[in-house]
Amino acid sequence: MKKVSLMLLVICTALVLAFGKWHYDKEILKTVEAAQTSNTIEVGTMKSLETKSNSIIDWLQHQSKKKSNVHIAIFGNETARKNGDVTKQGHTLLQNYLHTIHNLSTVSVKNYTYTGYGTQRFVKENKMAELIANKPNLIIVDLPVLENYKQNITLEQTAQDASRILADLKNALPEAIILVQSSAPINSTIKNRLGYSYDRYVETTITAAKNHHLDMVDVYKEMQALQAKNKQDINDIIFNDQHLTAIGHEYWFEIMKKSFVSEKQNI
Repeated sequence: MKKVSLMLLVICTALVLAFGKWHYDKEILKTVEAAQTSNTIEVGTMKSLETKSNSIIDWLQHQSKKKSNVHIAIFGNETARKNGDVTKQGHTLLQNYLHTIHNLSTVSVKNYTYTGYGTQRFVKENKMAELIANKPNLIIVDLPVLENYKQNITLEQTAQDASRILADLKNALPEAIILVQSSAPINSTIKNRLGYSYDRYVETTITAAKNHHLDMVDVYKEMQALQAKNKQDINDIIFNDQHLTAIGHEYWFEIMKKSFVSEKQNI
């Protein structure tokens, strides 16, 4: 009888220990799963921010929390070239606007634009080097197709150079936002010696941005729309056939401002 009781005691003890281990393992599993879920949510949230989600303004505000200075570069064509009163130029208007927004008071906007350069000369002289060395957080690219039109460069060569410029920027600055803009209108509808009008060259900019999956701001069309809406002549926004007037700079700024607050597909 004592042996039976002892055996029952041993069996019961084993069962209790086994149940206890099973319950303990179950609770540990729950804890691990909860931690994994929490970590997934946290990582997902951070990834959303780090991969430049939402609008450009949202992303710039996030960047400013991590860095003392956020640098925006305007690169390429002379749309934002220094003409006249610097306070009325597009890059100054954009910077002043950003400084009114919470956490963006130290954002700087700098021009890396060149006069008389086509896409071939940009690539040959590696005009991307200075920009890349300064590591901007956001690059507004205005591909210099105007000179290609004036110098009778083929559309095929223009497309090839545009793709090369964008690829070099993407590869060298993978953490930066690259926002491609089409060039502003000019006061000419004449075809060049190759039989191409200026707008055909502008189209290569749009195609290059799409091919590289970059966000695009169609300054060319939007500026024309503003001109028509306000019943203005092309000479009200352009002087010397190609440079922006004070009104032209204001239009450029308004177009960029709208782009900065809109949700982006590729940021």
